[in-house]
Amino acid sequence: MSGAAPRRRVALVIGSGSVKCAAALGLQRVLAREGIAVDMVVGCSGGSIYASFLAAGIAIGAGFAGLHVSDRVLMYRLSPPDRLGEFYGLYGMVGRFSAITGPVLWGLTTRIAGARGASILTGEALAIVMLLLMVIAGMVILRPVTDVR
Repeated sequence: MSGAAPRRRVALVIGSGSVKCAAALGLQRVLAREGIAVDMVVGCSGGSIYASFLAAGIAIGAGFAGLHVSDRVLMYRLSPPDRLGEFYGLYGMVGRFSAITGPVLWGLTTRIAGARGASILTGEALAIVMLLLMVIAGMVILRPVTDVR
């Protein structure tokens, strides 16, 4: 056994109420900036909703990482060999377009929700739902596409 002290575990505990949840957003950013890893997030009422969205975001991020790797392979399989450059150019343009429209859609959703008197977390939750609807729409559009030639 080494003489090093065991690493302490850090829990981010969020109380109920929109102000406490908004404060947790700022605290989480400060902890990340200072290099302090959060091991678990717990909360009650609105805090539990925030914690569940955080956990869902981590799972969704891990899922999209695999998708990002596999989509290039599928693009290569679907593209005609003589037009591969054109197809990858279009692929890159669409990627840049989505990198702009996603944050714009997020910002508009939270801005409109805030203008109607919704809390910060409610606006963020609505933005997550909006982007989830966009992902579902993409799945529906691409469902008939196969890589069988």
